[in-house]
Amino acid sequence: MLQVSTAFSRHAQRYGTRRLRAEGHAVERYALRSWLRRCGWRALSTRSQRPRTTVADPAAVVAENLLLG
Repeated sequence: MLQVSTAFSRHAQRYGTRRLRAEGHAVERYALRSWLRRCGWRALSTRSQRPRTTVADPAAVVAENLLLG
């Protein structure tokens, strides 16, 4: 588990159980998950939680609804 903690720190706490196992650590995924929880460690997200897809323009004119015509 010392190798896992070193790898977790080396990757700036961004690697979760799947990426740590893919790196070659021979431990079951759920055993690794419970061990990380006992240590109080949690992998940090590398991207924002909600994508910002649209920036609303407050000066935009709303189009007329032609279906209700």
